Amino acid sequence: MLNIIFRSILLEFIGALAKWLFYAILCKIRGREIKSFVEIWNGRNNSSDAEYMMHGMSNILVGYLVLVLFIVIGFAIDAIWY
Repeated sequence: MLNIIFRSILLEFIGALAKWLFYAILCKIRGREIKSFVEIWNGRNNSSDAEYMMHGMSNILVGYLVLVLFIVIGFAIDAIWY
């Protein structure tokens, strides 16, 4: 049970980090102010419980996609070199 919770937190962190990097690059290109990582991690301040849960779930899904992307890229690089 504790293992599942730690995996969820790790995937949520990876997803929030990927979102933050994407938004930081996009805001830098457009010349806007960059949001802090905490804003991406926590979501909007006055959100309902359902919005808070959906925001966390979207971070987990993005984290899962980033992890799968890294694995696919790793296999592709391995296949090219050998």
